[in-house]
Amino acid sequence: MHGHQRPGGVEQRCQRVDVGRQAVGDREAPDQEDALRRFQAAAAAFPDSPAILSGLGQLHEDREEWEDAVAAYDRALALAPQHVEAWSNRSLALKELGRQDEALASVERALSIRPGYARGWLNAARVLLELERFGDALAATDKVLAL
Repeated sequence: MHGHQRPGGVEQRCQRVDVGRQAVGDREAPDQEDALRRFQAAAAAFPDSPAILSGLGQLHEDREEWEDAVAAYDRALALAPQHVEAWSNRSLALKELGRQDEALASVERALSIRPGYARGWLNAARVLLELERFGDALAATDKVLAL
């Protein structure tokens, strides 16, 4: 079997995928405390996984823990600056914190990376409504409907 050795890191990657899938599935679990513990364990085991960190951010959003959500998204984005979903979701957490200008900059970053991202345009509309930029919010919703 010397010619069929596994490339280095495959076991760790498989474990990361398994832990990540389990944690993401836990977001839907009724026991949010257990889901949070699992996500935190996954993030500790794989601190270089933007997907797990972004999922942790989403769980914090589900729990209305806005500062923690932003922190998790920031950690994900430090590892993967092109992570569109993290930029977009970060904008919603910032919006909830009343940090509208930062929220708009965050969702604009997502849309600069992926202009056809419907969820990003929807999030932009939500932030623009908070900023009372109604015409721009309407234009953003038109983009969503056009996609």
